[in-house]
Amino acid sequence: MREVLFGRVTSLLESEPAGVPLLLDGLLPHISAGRLTAPPPLVMQRLVTHLEQQGRLQVGRQGQQGRLQTLEECLVRVDIPSLDINQVLPMCWRRGLYDVIVRIHTVGMGDYVSPLLEMLSRLSALLADGAPLMDGQAQLGNKLLVYISSCLAGRGYPSGQIPSERVHEVKLAVLSALTAVHSKNAADTERPYPHLRTLLTFDTREFLNVLSLSFEEDVFCSELGMRHRQRIVDILLTLMVDKEEYSASQVGSLFTFIARQMALPNSTVSVSRDLFDKVVDHLTVPGDTAHHEERQQALAELISTGVLQHYDTERLAQLAEAAKFYRICELLFEGRGEFDRAAGCMLRHGSGRSSVHRFVAERAAAERTAPVAPPRDAASIALCYLQDLLDIDLDRTAALFTSCLSRHLEEAVQRLDSSPEQRYRFLGAILQQSSSMVLPGSVYGQYLTLMCQLEPDRVTQFISEQDTFDDDNYLKICRSAGHREGEAHLLERSGDTAAALQTLIDGLSDAERTSVPAARLVSRLSAAIRLCQRSAGRLPDEHRRRGWFTLLERAVAFQQSDLDAALVKGLVPMVVGSMIGHVPLPEVMRRLLKEPAYSGGQLGQLRPLLADLLRTCEYERVLYDSARRITQADTWHGHVQKRHVQSRGYGAPGRCHVCGRRPDLQAGQMLAFRCGHFCHTACAPQTESGQERRCALCHGRDAQRPGRGPESTEDSGQRSGDSGGGGREPAAPAVVRAGPTAITGPSLTDLVLAGR
Repeated sequence: MREVLFGRVTSLLESEPAGVPLLLDGLLPHISAGRLTAPPPLVMQRLVTHLEQQGRLQVGRQGQQGRLQTLEECLVRVDIPSLDINQVLPMCWRRGLYDVIVRIHTVGMGDYVSPLLEMLSRLSALLADGAPLMDGQAQLGNKLLVYISSCLAGRGYPSGQIPSERVHEVKLAVLSALTAVHSKNAADTERPYPHLRTLLTFDTREFLNVLSLSFEEDVFCSELGMRHRQRIVDILLTLMVDKEEYSASQVGSLFTFIARQMALPNSTVSVSRDLFDKVVDHLTVPGDTAHHEERQQALAELISTGVLQHYDTERLAQLAEAAKFYRICELLFEGRGEFDRAAGCMLRHGSGRSSVHRFVAERAAAERTAPVAPPRDAASIALCYLQDLLDIDLDRTAALFTSCLSRHLEEAVQRLDSSPEQRYRFLGAILQQSSSMVLPGSVYGQYLTLMCQLEPDRVTQFISEQDTFDDDNYLKICRSAGHREGEAHLLERSGDTAAALQTLIDGLSDAERTSVPAARLVSRLSAAIRLCQRSAGRLPDEHRRRGWFTLLERAVAFQQSDLDAALVKGLVPMVVGSMIGHVPLPEVMRRLLKEPAYSGGQLGQLRPLLADLLRTCEYERVLYDSARRITQADTWHGHVQKRHVQSRGYGAPGRCHVCGRRPDLQAGQMLAFRCGHFCHTACAPQTESGQERRCALCHGRDAQRPGRGPESTEDSGQRSGDSGGGGREPAAPAVVRAGPTAITGPSLTDLVLAGR
């Protein structure tokens, strides 16, 4: 099949201009998928030329697979003998196909160093310009790091494995190339260790990560390998310490890498402590705002490795605080048990402010289980930084004091005396958080006092919702604050309705003498009207009328005042409309016409009020008519039901239900019971004088049941299944003569009424 495809088919297609491109396009998916790995060199030459000429270095989607197929993917899957090296290598260097270049050198030539050096040279030239690298240029550096990591780990690149007999040789060769003092054909101005400088400049952190992974290989674990480690560390220190070309973050990454190497088991890497001290001083330069977060992160990583344990923590904290490394200060203070200072540092750096509440709660939980409390406990921290905690999150601060620090709640409230608004909001959040717990009475008292000052409209609602505080104390607070509505509400709740009404009236009188806002005045008048309506049945007529007429006088006075006309012009109609039903209408009109504002005889002044009165009267007339019809209908329905019950008759008995004999004149009268049973007078059980006779059948059956006395006869009618009455009343008798129609005892209507 191979000979047919690359022999006869190829020769036939060469005669057609479009034949060869069609064949090459058809081969491309199979080569990219690895199904065709050894095509003839001539075919690969034409394929490379075809793709390069058309600029199709990256082919689009093929079929439904949606997979990008590139020329590089084809070349790395083809056997090296199928490639024209002289054609492919120059093209790959031009196009940046570095995977193909590395594969040709390593697999085809067994050379692992030449591609490394050439790629390092190109990367160095790109970095020398100082301009940011483009995506394609950065790809060169990334592939270099992966290639170095693969070689030092004994793996092939881009795939496969290094021959086992060459693994050690390749590792040493690559390591030697990287640590070379000068490059091949170096200029006189070239600085030492150019390859390491290039990689450090490209990406310090990632290159050090590559070295860290490589140091775990066997080649670096022997005695010779340990010396290689130390040499590389010394070179890196020489290149980066005290050099302005590297940032604080890069230097910090270096010392973090060294610290981790020193912390490894059986590590022989050693570095002078003076160098670490120098790095700490370099990272914590006061006033240097450049790369602030990077320098702080580098110092944090150094501390986490433990290499700075010899350093005086107090001095380190001073340096960190001078550099505004508050995250570092937080770690140091928390490690030393100075939790108050740690909390202060958390509040000073942005990321820590959101977690300070959790920190205090954790300290409170730890103190509850600790045998001895630390010098500054959670309560001291929360009280010291209370203002900051409230500024961060009011609700979380309230939850902190109600759940963890409830014993210090009153002290926290006292610390906010200088800011009534904030103290009021804090107390409100406390009450909202503590719906299931009882707080000290002073908390409720202070909150109500501040509410009277800051939100007086909420006082009445708050008082009505609270039942855990003494009303007498609430009353004192409302009186001292001059809050008439709250005082009246408490007086009404205590049962002193007259005093409550007088309090609201006095509040209206005060409003006439002081500059009370019109909206507040309308609110007070509305509260007084509602109180008069609620207390209509509890006050004497004289007190009730006096209260209504006083409200009417105040409404007329307010309407004639200089207050906002839009708010007060409807006060008089509102009061008059509310009075109807409680005060006779003629008295209302007479009292109203005595007022100077309405006694001038001008119909225009009275017309709106009279219209309102007529509408109110018509509305109440409709209400009265509806109530009358409903009452009459209900009364008639009850009468019909009662008449139906009382008109029910009893049929003449055929036999006595006790003895079974037929009724006759010799046997005397017959007794009829509401349960439906009949019996002779002689057959009925005898009772004491003044007691009503009972049915012998039902009464005897009840007496035989356990737990039921002879008086339990209320359901005897349900148990008399042999009767036709089926009644549920007690079995009281009605006397019936022996004849079928003669009745000498009480009427059935009387019997029914007596049984109810």
